[in-house]
Amino acid sequence: EEIRVTDDPSLRYADFWLFDDEAVFVMRYDKAGGFLGTDQPNDVVTYRHIRDLVWEYSVPLAKFTARAAGQ
Repeated sequence: EEIRVTDDPSLRYADFWLFDDEAVFVMRYDKAGGFLGTDQPNDVVTYRHIRDLVWEYSVPLAKFTARAAGQ
């Protein structure tokens, strides 16, 4: 399991989880950032492509949270 994050607004396509390159769950939020639930699109290939495009601009979650905490 590898969780990666990008904080570059120009690269934000969607907040999604891709499991084993076979299942994708897209997170839904309200305007205040509250979690509403997930959608499970059938087009996994699109989300694989998005992942591949932004991979080099993302960082592991642990590094992202440490940086956000000022460490």
